[in-house]
Amino acid sequence: MVLKRVLSAIILIPAVLVIVLYFPVLWFAAVTSVVTFLALREYNGFVLKEEGLWPGLLWILPGALLPLLFHLFGKIYLAPFLVAVTVLFFCVRCFSFKGPEGATREIGLRVFGFLYVGLLFSHFVLVRELSGGQWWILFAFVVVWLNDTFAYYGGRSLGKRKLAPMISPGKTIEGAICGLIGGTLGALLYVWGFKMGIGVASVIGIAFVAGVAGILGDLAESILKRDADVKDSGSLIPGHGGLLDRVDSMLFAVPVVYYYLLYADVCSLS
Repeated sequence: MVLKRVLSAIILIPAVLVIVLYFPVLWFAAVTSVVTFLALREYNGFVLKEEGLWPGLLWILPGALLPLLFHLFGKIYLAPFLVAVTVLFFCVRCFSFKGPEGATREIGLRVFGFLYVGLLFSHFVLVRELSGGQWWILFAFVVVWLNDTFAYYGGRSLGKRKLAPMISPGKTIEGAICGLIGGTLGALLYVWGFKMGIGVASVIGIAFVAGVAGILGDLAESILKRDADVKDSGSLIPGHGGLLDRVDSMLFAVPVVYYYLLYADVCSLS
């Protein structure tokens, strides 16, 4: 198991760096759509118990295409696209030769999957389109990774009070605090090392909200897996479980980074 984790990391980390730093935005958006497709496949698998590719293909494609559509047409078209997707999902269910039993739950879960996976993943593209956006995506990775690392070791050493015992019994309040401190310190070193020209207060603010969002993102996927009675979202990454297991924190952290940069008016600095 440990060897699989190491080998996977050796392959994945350079691949992520190349895609984030060197791929043109269009290619980055296309890769994000592919990743979103795989993540939605996992979501449908453990939440709706669908096996194989084709049964949920029509449900998956709208969400999978959203990151690419965001880049090509802009987020201004999100509202009409959401309307179209909602109508489409109802049409697919109505003409699927199934009875009405369970329709509310099924359509609700599919619309939720579109928003949870498709919409949140699209924010990777929105951040990438900002000036210096590739560095902000890596910033989010650094904050989330250090947050997880410090939370794990801090929780083991100091943890006494459970953070969310019914969802993730291993997480503690003390561990979460250690994670936020570690992620913030790492963010300060990252911004200083790459000379991004952002004030200390702004870096601390972004790192803190991204760290909190990452914790919530981890808990969000955990509660879905608990409800579905599964340990991992899938088995795509050897030794690491599924794709959603690796990006659950980022799904919440990246949108928070995007809107913080946008409304704090620091996105033009790189």
